[in-house]
Amino acid sequence: MEKLSFSIFFQMGALDFLVILSFMGCFLQSQAQSLSCHPNDFQALQDFVRGLETVIDGWESESYSDCCKWKGITCHSSSTGKVAELDLAEKKLSGKLSESLGNLDQLKALNLSHNFFKGSLPKSLFHLPNLQVLDLSSNYLAGPISTAINLPSIQELDISENSLEGFLPKSICHNSSSLRSLNLQRNYLQGNLPSQLGNCSSLEYLFLGQNNLNGEIAESIYKLQKLTQLSLRENKFSGLISQRISNLTNLVQFDISSNAFSGTIPDVFHSIGKLEKFVAFSNNFTGFIPLSMSNSPTLTTLNLRNNSLEGLVNLNCSAMVKLVTLGLATNRFSGPIPDNLPSCQALSTLDLSRNRFTGQIPESFKNFHSLSYFFLSNTSNSNLSSALRIFQHCENLSTLIFTLNFHGEQLPADPTLHFKKLNVLIIANCRLRGSIPQWLSRSNQLKLLDLSWNHLDGTIPSWFGNFKFLFYLDLSNNSFSGEIPRRITELRSLIDVDVSMEKTPMDFPFSLKRNVSLSGLQYNQLMSLPPTLDLSYNKLSGSILPEFGNLKKLRYLDLKFNNLSGPIPSTLAGLRNLEALDFSHNKLSGTIPSSLESLSFLSKFNVAYNQLHGKIPLGGQFSTFPSSSFVGNIDLCGDDYTNIICAKHESSNIPREATHQSQRDESFTNGIIVGVAFVFSQNPKMSKLHLTLFLFITTILTHHCVKDASAACHVDDESALLSFKSGITADPSGILSSWKKGTDCCSWPGINCRINNRVTELSLVGQPDQPKSFLSGTISPSLAKLRFLSGLYLQDLRNLTGPFPGLLFQLPNIDFVYIENNRLSGRIPENIGDLARLGALSLYGNRFTGTIPSSISKLTQLTQLKLGGNLFTGSFPTVIQNLKNLTLLYLDRNQFSGPLPEIFGSFSELRFLNLSHNKFSGKIPNSISTLYPKLTFLELNHNLFTGKIPDFLGKFKALDTLSLSHNKLSGTVPKTFVNLTKIFNLHLSHNNLTDPFPELKVKGIESLDLSYNNFHLKTIPKWVTTSPIIYSLKLAKCGIKMKLDDWKPSQTHFYDFIDLSENEISGSPIGLLNRTELLVGFWASGNKLKFDLEKLKIVKTLKYLDLSKNLVFGKVPKAVTGVGKLNLSHNHLCGAIPANKFPASVFLGNDCLCGAPLSPCKA
Repeated sequence: MEKLSFSIFFQMGALDFLVILSFMGCFLQSQAQSLSCHPNDFQALQDFVRGLETVIDGWESESYSDCCKWKGITCHSSSTGKVAELDLAEKKLSGKLSESLGNLDQLKALNLSHNFFKGSLPKSLFHLPNLQVLDLSSNYLAGPISTAINLPSIQELDISENSLEGFLPKSICHNSSSLRSLNLQRNYLQGNLPSQLGNCSSLEYLFLGQNNLNGEIAESIYKLQKLTQLSLRENKFSGLISQRISNLTNLVQFDISSNAFSGTIPDVFHSIGKLEKFVAFSNNFTGFIPLSMSNSPTLTTLNLRNNSLEGLVNLNCSAMVKLVTLGLATNRFSGPIPDNLPSCQALSTLDLSRNRFTGQIPESFKNFHSLSYFFLSNTSNSNLSSALRIFQHCENLSTLIFTLNFHGEQLPADPTLHFKKLNVLIIANCRLRGSIPQWLSRSNQLKLLDLSWNHLDGTIPSWFGNFKFLFYLDLSNNSFSGEIPRRITELRSLIDVDVSMEKTPMDFPFSLKRNVSLSGLQYNQLMSLPPTLDLSYNKLSGSILPEFGNLKKLRYLDLKFNNLSGPIPSTLAGLRNLEALDFSHNKLSGTIPSSLESLSFLSKFNVAYNQLHGKIPLGGQFSTFPSSSFVGNIDLCGDDYTNIICAKHESSNIPREATHQSQRDESFTNGIIVGVAFVFSQNPKMSKLHLTLFLFITTILTHHCVKDASAACHVDDESALLSFKSGITADPSGILSSWKKGTDCCSWPGINCRINNRVTELSLVGQPDQPKSFLSGTISPSLAKLRFLSGLYLQDLRNLTGPFPGLLFQLPNIDFVYIENNRLSGRIPENIGDLARLGALSLYGNRFTGTIPSSISKLTQLTQLKLGGNLFTGSFPTVIQNLKNLTLLYLDRNQFSGPLPEIFGSFSELRFLNLSHNKFSGKIPNSISTLYPKLTFLELNHNLFTGKIPDFLGKFKALDTLSLSHNKLSGTVPKTFVNLTKIFNLHLSHNNLTDPFPELKVKGIESLDLSYNNFHLKTIPKWVTTSPIIYSLKLAKCGIKMKLDDWKPSQTHFYDFIDLSENEISGSPIGLLNRTELLVGFWASGNKLKFDLEKLKIVKTLKYLDLSKNLVFGKVPKAVTGVGKLNLSHNHLCGAIPANKFPASVFLGNDCLCGAPLSPCKA
């Protein structure tokens, strides 16, 4: 047919043109409507669906028979109805991939990335003749890649971020001349690079980083002349970099970091004329910086950190006009710092740390106008005064770090110094003399200041309170004296101003900080530093300021080893984001405020060696703190978990496990302070709840509101409260004694008024360590008269009885209900869903029974639901899947049973999930995998779960606590656990798990329990030995065969608990235990330990010691008798047993022991 000329349209009228357009539109529409899915493709997709464990949205509609109308599917425009594209990326799908996908013979693009697919790769996918794009990245696919690959049309192949194993197939480039991009990074691939990679002649992007590949780079790689990006980072490659790298003339980015390459860097960079980024840190390169590299006009990033390069640094800055980032740290460069570096006109980030540079900062650096980040740590430079005088002229300088430098010099007091844009100043560990200079007060853009580990003295100036952006202040390990200035509690960035740090262009391990446990922490990015106030190891006096409680954004507060006195202020409960608090080694007196139980994120707490007394709080995070946090006080005692037993310990009406574990992360004393408040503050739609929350926090912090003396509460509210008081039959502490008719009820303890002096909150909170603070009685229905009540908080009163308070249904403004640790009983009303306004509901630690009513699904505003510590029965309440705003769900310590349903995909905001201590069974549901972006706390321990530990748990990069102990889990621990870099507490004990156990990459494990599985570890893993934080290690019956003398943990003296029972460990524990200062328990029964018991140092904190069934010899030292629980049976001990309180079983089975409780010694 002859082509239609467009000129015809210009010859017809407008009406005729519109008619033709309408006709064409109808024709095209009818053609589209007639398009129908090909039967073979339909069948293939049906088989694919059968392998899924989740439902694909939009594939269960009226058009189910026509797959061309399904979401994610595009069919060819011809009438064949064949599937051309299948795109289901980021759909939260799980299950296995069906081989039937290989029957989609006209498929051009397949994208199933960022899901939860598991199992092996279907071999059929590698034989699709028309496939151009295959993206299966970010799943849990395992096993090898097919060795027979035939994809003649493939252009992009991405299987990165999975769990693939085995070797790179030689056929990967077979008949694939169009392949442009190959991404296999972040898997477990091993072996050498196949020479056949050189057959991918069109390859432009090759990403093989973060695998276990080894050997030298295959020579065939240098044939890939179209390559623009090549990443081999974080493998085990070795050998030399060939001169033939010069063949890759189009290379733009080249990353070979974190391998074992050696030799010199070839001087061929003049041939790679487009190279912009060369990243080669952490290798074994020697020699000098190649001349061609130091003259490159295209390089923007050059990172050679952590090698063995040497000589002078000679860069031709007139040629390197685009260089932005230069990392030369941790090498052997020597001589003066190059004075021509300011001529590199684009250079903004410069790291010269840990080299052999000498002399002073060049005067030419005054003209370093592009410099923003400068790191010069651990060198041999001098004249700090001159350096600061020079750097003040760098108008764009934001970060200046001089750690371990300028040793013993004076911190300059030059009043003319001024840094206008300085955000970060670190001059730490330099043994500087002097005091804090006045010129610092004018650096008003400071966000981070670290002057720690020097010899500075004088007082801390009050002008620190003027800093609007300072969120990190470390003045520790100096000789500062005087009181802590009150104005330091006015730092706006620690109160209500959000401060952000820019990400530096590349990671720099710039300093080694120490946390509250004195453990080493290396920060590679300034932006990762938490809001911190560290004034430890000084000579500060006075009291701890109550105003510290205003610093709501503070995460680390460290005041240890000073001369502080007075009480610990209860207002510190306002530090709602606090993670670590250390007041140890001071002269503090009084009790530990129970208000600190509300600090839900508190993971480190230490008040040891003060003059505190009274009972240690039981709630919140206090059940997780070791006894070493409390030792060395006058009369401090607590429940038996602290191992510091009170002389007159009164039992609680609530089981101990309900009061301890129930409140591990959220006390709910003001539980919304962290959980709900954070969510509300991020969600503008909840502004009403946010306001109510703010009012409540203010009440908790001040204990009562500031009232208008001339105003009085409403008569109806007074009447309701007095009726409530009449229902209380016992008030030992007299907390309600001031509730008297005729007085202003807004001033009564526990009452908060707002809005025309109407009662908005009723908050009565008992103190677990003070039984007299408990109330007995019932909750009067008269509280229904409190028409403006938004928050009801009746917590830890222990003896309140009766059913669920029906009065709640008559309160039109009620938002938050916390009735915790009382004795309410009966069933939850079926119409609980009528309380639709509720933002948080906690009935924890009562005696409620029955099942969870279905109407609870109507409480869609809930962000926290805590029903643990009751007697609920039945299966998991599936109705709660409608509560999509939950950030915390605790159903632990009930009598729930049966399998968990696949409903967890509904909880996109969930951060804390505790289902422990029930009778749940079956497999851990796949839908839990959808919680990975935000979940930090997962406890499923003490249930009846079976099957394998799911691979998807390795994707929970925010997870810091995982407990799966005491179940019936089997198989191996997933290799994906290497991704749990933030895990602090990992408990997998008492299951049927088998080898191998993965080599984790955690930065610091705190508590590890792998006991009583089927592991054969042979030795204590290196990642455990090198952990700087660990305090509890339990590896009983883990197949360890080693000599204990060979174990050299990095921080021995911080261990609280070590359990190595029932292994085959030999040698002596003396070297280990004699270095432990805070050890509470050591269990090593059933090993082959052989040593003289008299040489063992028994620390005062030791409460548990089990050395039974070993080869221990010598006499029983008197110090051993001070241990709380002891077992020395079945050894080779001899001699008289010192006076003791133990039964005979403690000493049975030895060679020749005598004396009580055994037979008397012979004369």
